[in-house]
Amino acid sequence: MDIYEKPCDDEFFIIDSNNLNQITTSFYGYVINEDGFVNTDVNEKEQLTHDGAYVFVDVSDEKIAIYQDFIGSYGLYLFQSDDYFALSNSFVKLVDHIKSGYEISLNMDYANDFIFASLTTHSYGETLVNEIEFLPRDIIINIDKASNNLEFEEINYNEHSIRLNSSQGIEILDKWYYKWVNIMRSIKARTNNFCVHLSGGFDSRVVAALWLSANINLDDVKVISIDDGKHTHSEDYEISSQIADHFNFELNKGKVNESKICCEDIETPLMNSFNVKLGFHKEMYFKPFKYKEPVYTFTGSGGELVRGFYNASPSEFLDVFFKRISNKDYTLIRSSLNIFNSSFADIASKYNYDVDSIDLDDYYLDVRCRHHFGKGSVETFLSNEISLNPLIDSELCRLILNDGECLDKQLLISLIFVRYCPDLLD
Repeated sequence: MDIYEKPCDDEFFIIDSNNLNQITTSFYGYVINEDGFVNTDVNEKEQLTHDGAYVFVDVSDEKIAIYQDFIGSYGLYLFQSDDYFALSNSFVKLVDHIKSGYEISLNMDYANDFIFASLTTHSYGETLVNEIEFLPRDIIINIDKASNNLEFEEINYNEHSIRLNSSQGIEILDKWYYKWVNIMRSIKARTNNFCVHLSGGFDSRVVAALWLSANINLDDVKVISIDDGKHTHSEDYEISSQIADHFNFELNKGKVNESKICCEDIETPLMNSFNVKLGFHKEMYFKPFKYKEPVYTFTGSGGELVRGFYNASPSEFLDVFFKRISNKDYTLIRSSLNIFNSSFADIASKYNYDVDSIDLDDYYLDVRCRHHFGKGSVETFLSNEISLNPLIDSELCRLILNDGECLDKQLLISLIFVRYCPDLLD
């Protein structure tokens, strides 16, 4: 049996202001090109798209530039003390790097609030360590090697700026549709290690509209649908089964090559998971193996981006949240309030909102979606499974979810079904 014996340390870096001249151009993760090629060996920024889960460190004689994917899946973490700084794409590794030379302290509000988190942290920029900052997803970091100066270049993705009821809106939607259909066809033409998730819920059905339109042989595709009786899985599986019958394919019957390299101990996959998620995401999806060949999995991850996750104002959201934890210790509750207020203030400043009227769709994208699906994509990548998430797409996120004549945030998802695969609405 093939085994691997150490964590995937090569997927994480430390850039220290004392070692800038030792840093070399390096790529971490994977980028998805529009022709369906998944690239894990980028050597120049022109090869980057916004799709995938990656960090690219581009080194020249004068500077170091650091790029990341649309939602900043790895995350970039920064520690600064006077003229010194260190940054990493792993919070755990950064803490380990600085803990012996610098005084660091526990962010008690963050720790208390994390107790109440249903899945991921509620924080926009704070971490478990007061002195370590979690950097925004939509920046490029530029480091001047001569002066040790850090600069942050903002990227404006123009989220939620284009009306659906416009020619530009329909053009963006069609471009997104054909792009992902072509990516699916391209990958399927090269490999049968092709999986799609079909839970039966809205999000996976939106992605089903893509792979059903791709005219690929579904007998070669593993359509994964869970039927374990937990949560809403039984109801969802019934919907998935009806879809499979209607479109004449079978669930969970694909021919994926699942040859694996197994792990010798439990510590190695745990450390892979911890290096990605510890302190930000409560559930570790580690696998005690790596696939010998890449497995390409299309998911409905981030589907809340096309239908609105919270559908509430900040005050309504907080009212529901604090009612849920009202019987808990007040000290813990106050910590949660501090974290939410800090996050809402940061997001209001970023998007130029009044704090009381921030759009929780932005909060979802910058916090929950980023930590849940972004970090999840990195974690599965470490086991040689490539997550492809068509609903986490910078162009699709430019569309406003509703319109002046229809305030329901289900408008975009309804339009996708009606325009591309209306049978899925039955």
